[in-house]
Amino acid sequence: MVRFDIRPLQEFFAGEFIYQSGEPDNFVDRVRTIAGDSHWREVVHFLLSALIENTRKSELAAAVTVLTQLDDGGDREMRALNRRLARGGIIASRLLQEGVLEQDKRLREQFRNCIVPLSGCVDAGRYFSTTKSLHSVQWLTDVLVSVLAEQAEPENIGALTCLTKILSDTDERSKLLKSTLVGASRGYQRSFLEQFRDSTRDSGEPRIYPRWLRESAVRLLLDNNWHDLGYAAVSAATSIFANGPDSKSIAREIGIDPAVVRLLDGLLPASIRDSNEPRSAAHVEVQYGIIEVQYFKPREIPSWKTWSPATWSKLSTSTGILKAIYCALNFVRSPNDETLTHLRVALAGDLRNCRMLPETIRAFFDFQQIELDGSNRRPSRLVRKSRPGYVMELMLRGGSKDGGSIDWLAIAGTEPWLALHLLARGSHDATKAFEDAKVQRLLLGHMPSETLLAYAAKWGTLFGLTEPLGTGLRELALSAAKGLVAPERFFDRMDHFKVELPKEAEMLPHLLAALVHSSSPESSLFHRELRHTSFEDIASTVRKIFRSGTSLRKIFQSTAFSTRVRAAAGVFYGFHSGGTSLQKEIDSLVELYDAAEASWFLPAVALLLNEALATEQRFALKAMGALLESANSNLPARFAVNPMVASWREISRAPVTQAAEPMLWK
Repeated sequence: MVRFDIRPLQEFFAGEFIYQSGEPDNFVDRVRTIAGDSHWREVVHFLLSALIENTRKSELAAAVTVLTQLDDGGDREMRALNRRLARGGIIASRLLQEGVLEQDKRLREQFRNCIVPLSGCVDAGRYFSTTKSLHSVQWLTDVLVSVLAEQAEPENIGALTCLTKILSDTDERSKLLKSTLVGASRGYQRSFLEQFRDSTRDSGEPRIYPRWLRESAVRLLLDNNWHDLGYAAVSAATSIFANGPDSKSIAREIGIDPAVVRLLDGLLPASIRDSNEPRSAAHVEVQYGIIEVQYFKPREIPSWKTWSPATWSKLSTSTGILKAIYCALNFVRSPNDETLTHLRVALAGDLRNCRMLPETIRAFFDFQQIELDGSNRRPSRLVRKSRPGYVMELMLRGGSKDGGSIDWLAIAGTEPWLALHLLARGSHDATKAFEDAKVQRLLLGHMPSETLLAYAAKWGTLFGLTEPLGTGLRELALSAAKGLVAPERFFDRMDHFKVELPKEAEMLPHLLAALVHSSSPESSLFHRELRHTSFEDIASTVRKIFRSGTSLRKIFQSTAFSTRVRAAAGVFYGFHSGGTSLQKEIDSLVELYDAAEASWFLPAVALLLNEALATEQRFALKAMGALLESANSNLPARFAVNPMVASWREISRAPVTQAAEPMLWK
């Protein structure tokens, strides 16, 4: 028997049925019932295409009104959620992508109010980037430019991202894009640039960005507070500027001294990974019997050791990252207390900010010494001894079968992060080696406690190691737990161990962030892979970590604990109770919103409410809308929660069945 998939045919005829419905009221009610449901998206697309093709103006106007209300309707909280879902805008963007609106500008204008909410979403590029038809692209550009000019930052981030791809470099309106980015808040600049951190290459070739963006990137790098952008944004800005044929021309135009401009290929180079040149290690060595270190020779800084005093002087008068580069090189050529002080000032008092410098510069520094409190060490020890100036890449390799060729004592004393990583992975060699009391003491004495925070998902494994190592690591983790929740986590699977409450309450935010990371959908702006974990699976994990929900509830309700600890306890309690407490406690949880903790708290509450949102329970919709309203201008938090928001757009709720109005479909 041959079987054919005929769903597209079913969708076509469903659209045709609605299209031919006679009663205007029935038509509007039918469209309103199905328009927001992902299962019916194709039907709505066929319906709108037919209305346009057959010039059914009144029905089209009614349908567009429904789409607009879908994204911009409801009370304040519901409107915030609806705008981020942008379901009407997604339908309208599909018409643009497929050229349905290509022939008539008046038709396109009817959909303007549908497009505007979507252009405020952080992933708008996913829906606009494939629009190719000439008139549709021109119109979309006009709309996005008007959004950029008229809307506040929280509502135009998607517009700026899309215009980066579709606006011509020769278009005068690129000045608006440049002034928008350079004049934006730090959080906006950081979030915008971080989108391009992992997308500087396209089809194996370095991606060349528009001139306005490259000029904006270098202007931000020359700001004296450049380090406020953070590592990811600085790295992206450097690559954006360097990957282009006219970098020096841009530098001259913005007033960089000609003597410094000549050095830019070495001072602000493209990463080795972004280079077209073949990547071949100049030298390879094995350290500790387990790390293979590959040294790559970067594009050299032109004769920097023999620069004239005039050249050094010109570079010293630079601003921003170039000033920091001057101080770094000046320190490397003459490491002493005075040059170290100047370098520390250029790095906002924190030598670890050297990591934000281009790889050709940071390749001179020994970050192990810097991490071990560089201010208390001889300046010369901060300069790398082994092949300074070469970019290093590390790879783990296997030792002998019994681990005998691995120098575990040296690893424990000088590379504690590596020891922690191997122990967290459950490496048999590492676990066996660290049964030795001497190796344990050495590791505990050299372990930066903050390093443990990034391994919260594996605390169960680490705390269960042979004593006194397991207990020692647990004490270090607790002492570090008041620190920032680690933005990057290295393991996707969550370990189980019993948390002692209230003694270890400070651990709760870190554990919750790890749980969210292991359970949430994964997403990027251009590729999406949904990973679903059911509420009951998460609740089961939580019950294995916490003996009793009562302790969690007491912490949640007690003002003796910090806001973030209470917030984490409230989410954990919601899972531990199986959701039975949600409706009663959700308002109290929402009130614990703190912008500084929103990047983990917002996704955590979204995960907690996920199943209630899927069934459109009013309390969940209102709570999530209230949080999104509070976080409207917090772009890092919006990017963090976006994978969940994107997954909600794809939920199908059988709207026709739920509506229970059979006469509407006869």
